[in-house]
This record gives sequence, structure tokens and C-alpha cells, in this order.
Amino acid sequence: MSESIAEGPWSGTRFSIIRPLFSLFGRTYRVYSETGELVLFVRHPLFRMRSEFTLFADEAETQPLLIVKSRRLLAINMVHDVFEASSGRRLAAVRTRGFSFLVRDAWDILDDTDRVAGEMTEEGPYLLRRMMRIIPGQHAIRIGGEETAHLTQRVRFFARAFELVLGARPTIDPRFLVAASILAIMSDVRREES
Repeated sequence: MSESIAEGPWSGTRFSIIRPLFSLFGRTYRVYSETGELVLFVRHPLFRMRSEFTLFADEAETQPLLIVKSRRLLAINMVHDVFEASSGRRLAAVRTRGFSFLVRDAWDILDDTDRVAGEMTEEGPYLLRRMMRIIPGQHAIRIGGEETAHLTQRVRFFARAFELVLGARPTIDPRFLVAASILAIMSDVRREES
């Protein structure tokens, strides 16, 4: 797994992920540090066959930080690789667990050699959430069996808001944890819109 970077806005342990309910040219996500500073901006196109998007450090989309690409157009276990934009180095990957989404969202976290290093799973009353969409979502990210981050949905009008809390000493790049969290949120949004 990629080593943690602890500089500037990435040195904190709390991030807010906000997705407005309405956006004209694709779904947008803004990620703020615990000091309220914008650290990531994502515009995910609505109609794109293969899932690929860039996470920028600014809303003007001039400073790419990460690139998330799916390996295939369609697959039962879809793999999304997360690359550092500046170097092209792959940080890690997130792989869905087949049809588990019917009951509970679950992903494997793969290291840079495609070995399973951890997991991201939906927590809380996930079965009830399939029937009652008003129940806020929760996801836990575990690396080596230890919880590294926890994603919790917050109720807000006109936006979907999530709080990502990292462990005291995350052993993985916090940018990857944010990217994985955005993939979980996108999965949630797709399910609710279908």
C-alpha cells in the first residue's frame, strides 16, 4: 500500500465530502479539509461508458491530483485503479465484490501488486437502507483488519454530505481513502437513482 502523506491539508484526520443534489454537467463532489479548505474537486460525467475521472486540487480543474480508472467496461468484480496524476504511479485499487451490492456494498482494497490488503464495507442498517432511502449511509475502510477510516452520511437539504474520519495514524495515503470514499458514494447514488 502507498505510504501516507502528511503535509498541508492532508495532515488532518477529518474530511467533508459534499455533492450538490443538482448539477448541470455531471455530478460534482467537493472535498474539504477539517479547516474548511477545498482539497479536492471532482466532476463525474453523467454519460460515459467507461468510468474514469480526475480528482483536482481546485475547482478550475487546473491541478490534477489523482486519476481513477475502471479496468473494464463491464465486469462482475469491477476494479477501479487510483493513480497519482503527476507521476502516473498506481496507489492502490478498489474491487467490487460481485453481487454483494444487492444486500450490502462491499469492496476489496488491492495493493499495488493486486493482493487484497483490506476492505471497504457498508455498515449500520444496510438491509433497511435498501428499502428506506432516508436512512444515512455508513462505510468502514479496514487495512490489515484494522479500521483505517470511517465514512458517515450527514443529513443536509439540497446536498449529500459525508464525513470521512481517518484513524489516528493512517498507514495509507489519505488521498486514496478519499477516492475510495467517493466511489462508495457514487455507488450509493446509482442505487438510489435506479
